[in-house]
Amino acid sequence: MALSSRINLNSPVTSIQWDSGIGKVKLVTKSQTYQSDMVIVTTSLGHLKANVNSLFVPALPQRKLSAISVLVNCSYESKNYFYHQLSIFLI
Repeated sequence: MALSSRINLNSPVTSIQWDSGIGKVKLVTKSQTYQSDMVIVTTSLGHLKANVNSLFVPALPQRKLSAISVLVNCSYESKNYFYHQLSIFLI
């Protein structure tokens, strides 16, 4: 299957769920659930900070949450720049 046929635009991920029983990651959107061995998450820091507690199931370890919380947004444009949608790549 061609990569271009597997790309879904305008499908915000509402939850990233790790299932340790089967060793898979489930990505949940409003309309579908996808399953993969792993994912790469690319998002702005502002979006990550605003959604980190509801996005990951189970929750990220405290050391990762602490690291995210101390990072600082820097922008030469506007604060709204940091609230774009999450991009997910299935691997």
